[in-house]
Amino acid sequence: MKLELKDIDFVYPKSDRIVLRGLNVSFEEGTVSSIRGDSGAGKSTLLYLISGFSKKSGGQMLWNGEEVTDLDTYRRTTVGTISQSYLLFPTRTVLENVSYPLILDGYPKEEAEKRAKELLESVGIEDIHYKKLPEKLSGGEQQRVAIARCLAANSKIIVADEPTGNLDQTNTQGIINIFKDLAHNQNKIVVIVTHDPAVAEEADIQYFLKEGVLVSSLEQ
Repeated sequence: MKLELKDIDFVYPKSDRIVLRGLNVSFEEGTVSSIRGDSGAGKSTLLYLISGFSKKSGGQMLWNGEEVTDLDTYRRTTVGTISQSYLLFPTRTVLENVSYPLILDGYPKEEAEKRAKELLESVGIEDIHYKKLPEKLSGGEQQRVAIARCLAANSKIIVADEPTGNLDQTNTQGIINIFKDLAHNQNKIVVIVTHDPAVAEEADIQYFLKEGVLVSSLEQ
């Protein structure tokens, strides 16, 4: 599996400001990639493009060699996004949050809950938390639930936007270890946008976004 961005340009609508300029990069299964850059460099723009929430101004985005043209389907079947604000449903329990994508996908409720429990266990969330609302969990626990929900949607690509921004060092390392496991043992493509050099250096491939172009750490 491979996600390729070829000659990607992005210009803000009704503006002449070029944010991304002829950007080329490939993200392959089994790898964790990190992206850093100065404030305003376009990291969020690039993340929104990879996540399918924004449309490019020029170039091609290819998934396994075929251009992505239906962003709705791409978001639903291929990519999952994790942010530092977790984006969990506040009025649904932990188990309901993770079951939700499965039920949307047609799973019977009992089967969805069984699978959700397996996913929660895989990211270190114990059954004593299943009936809790997200606000009753710590930041690290909420981030793990968010990852489990992303896995419930069977996303091949996982894009994480500052996923450790609100976490302490212990929880940060725990989340990084989960991302590594997803890539190395489950063949996911993991892309992390971060300002934290220590987090970036944990990735297999490090990029720095500068003047609208991605530069690998080997090229700096």
